[in-house]
Amino acid sequence: HQFTHNLVVSEGGNASFTQTGVLRLFVDTPAEVAALSDLAVSNVGFIVLTNNSEFRIYGAENGMTAGDGTTGTTGRLQGEDTTDQVTMIGSEKLPYRILLRTDYATTLAYVEALEF
Repeated sequence: HQFTHNLVVSEGGNASFTQTGVLRLFVDTPAEVAALSDLAVSNVGFIVLTNNSEFRIYGAENGMTAGDGTTGTTGRLQGEDTTDQVTMIGSEKLPYRILLRTDYATTLAYVEALEF
């Protein structure tokens, strides 16, 4: 997965951040196909664990929705990428938010205990 944020300044001087997330998903069961279809029409937020061990929240206030760039392929040759790729897009006042509960281990335990 990959999440990015880009500053957008309007002619009136208002600033916001376009948040984009690219999810690479292995969709292997009928339930996962249904979940992929639901994701295409949902407004969602994400808690992302970065390579720097930060927990970032994207889509915190306004959510993110599926946009252009959502694709899937079966692959033609052995070893080719067969993931479904979903591009999620949103607009927020902040580039992202940080989730921190005292330290990394405590935050990880908190996130893993969340039920959706």
